[in-house]
Amino acid sequence: MSALPAITPWGVSIDREECGDGITFHSTASHGGYFVRADLNAKVPAYLRAASFNQQGERGWYEEDCDWAIVALVFPDRFPPEAIAAATKALHYWKPAAFEQFCIEKGLGPIVAQIASVSTLPLRAFGLKEG
Repeated sequence: MSALPAITPWGVSIDREECGDGITFHSTASHGGYFVRADLNAKVPAYLRAASFNQQGERGWYEEDCDWAIVALVFPDRFPPEAIAAATKALHYWKPAAFEQFCIEKGLGPIVAQIASVSTLPLRAFGLKEG
């Protein structure tokens, strides 16, 4: 295993799960979240890093309750399709302005942000095959 931070924003990491090269889920005694290596974190749009809790995304940390959706939507190949569907709804609910910007950047238009409240983004929006 590569050298990874053992101290997270939520305390000492007691368990880690690799989600492919450069993305690791850390659990602590009280909370957890994803660490995204710097070269990959540079691929996360600045407005999404800034929208993360306490702007921890600027340092590559995305907490497990809401910010995980940022990691899932930017790196959809690391997550199963049902997680992408859940991430769509989570980002829309918790960070609607960031979600709308994300939809616009994906070429889906601002109307998608309204539709997402009752649906999910199609997997093809992330370059993934449906079904």
